[in-house]
Amino acid sequence: MINPTNKTVSDETKQLIDQLLLERISLRGIARVTGVSWSWLQNYVNNKLAAVPRQVKVSDKPKGKLFRECDEMWSWVFSKTIKVYIWRLIDRKTREIIGCYLGYAEKVFPGDRVWGVGCGVMGVGSAGVGRIKLPFA
Repeated sequence: MINPTNKTVSDETKQLIDQLLLERISLRGIARVTGVSWSWLQNYVNNKLAAVPRQVKVSDKPKGKLFRECDEMWSWVFSKTIKVYIWRLIDRKTREIIGCYLGYAEKVFPGDRVWGVGCGVMGVGSAGVGRIKLPFA
């Protein structure tokens, strides 16, 4: 920099930056709009991230029946060369994710779709592969 200046960033600007971060605006765009330096903004975001707790908070649930849903998704890895399936196990009442599994579906389920979950066992579709134990159940 030719003429560096040390000035503090106001609380209003920090609130605006927080809102823009929630809107997923790029850091360079936020720096241009707010007039802060890119390096200051990167340091601010890093400090915000360091303040986020890494421990997941799990709520206590009363004893009784647990109603679960299993969602299946797929994604690509390595520029669409490997198809990876993602299964999420969700508590239906609280909508909390209580388990997940990543894997290559073609090796376990030859093209079948997940149709239900009960007691930690997942059933699969029409090919008659049967029921398998989920790793997270």
